[in-house]
Amino acid sequence: MRYHLLDPETLWVIGQISRTTDRWERRTRCEDLCTGLICFEGGARGVYESDLPQPLLPAATVYGTTGQIKAMEGDVLLQNDKASGWKEIQPPAEGSDQLQELVDWMEGKIAEHRSSGQQARYTMEIMMAIYESLRIKNVVEMPLKTRESPLELMVEDGTLPVLKPGRYDLRHPFPEQQK
Repeated sequence: MRYHLLDPETLWVIGQISRTTDRWERRTRCEDLCTGLICFEGGARGVYESDLPQPLLPAATVYGTTGQIKAMEGDVLLQNDKASGWKEIQPPAEGSDQLQELVDWMEGKIAEHRSSGQQARYTMEIMMAIYESLRIKNVVEMPLKTRESPLELMVEDGTLPVLKPGRYDLRHPFPEQQK
């Protein structure tokens, strides 16, 4: 979301998760279901959903003041407030691909590339703010002040009890998962 919005600062986050199983991913506890509303500088808002029940959102959609854009399986569709129906558009080509951007960064031609650790840290802060919102039952103003993982805190204090025992890792099976 931030990439498509040209990396605005995040102002606040509110979220909800469910964790009734002992689900892990890459040896890190994770949630079963998740949704979050993220407010960015300038007023843009993004909705994050993960593993929610059907029906799934059919496409990434951007709503603007004079229309909307949908990205659906390779097609980009544009609808404005004066149009009836959808019009297929071809987005402009990006200046460079991610590999070239990495090479340019390594050669000192650009200050930062889109896959930098800074961007990953920012994404993790938004995810932790979704967890923190559930923990404090309120909106979380950014930057996030809680340094510990709010998900870990809720699991450890019993706020998110495991109702279906048996830990499992989505990406790197635990020994008890391998049979």
